[in-house]
Amino acid sequence: MYEGLIEITVNWGRAYLRRYPDKEDRVIESSLNWVKGYYKALTGEDIPPELLKTIEKRLREEFGPDF
Repeated sequence: MYEGLIEITVNWGRAYLRRYPDKEDRVIESSLNWVKGYYKALTGEDIPPELLKTIEKRLREEFGPDF
């Protein structure tokens, strides 16, 4: 159900790195902040913690555990 949201967030992280290549240490934190705001704007509710953990896991798979 949330696959699209997860992929949009990963794409946002990729765009963040293209825009700010020197800030790769912040890509996961920035992406998570972005998705929290995006979800809240769409639904009017806070993002469920389990969904946030799933998104963070996917971001770590994409950008590596060092980020």
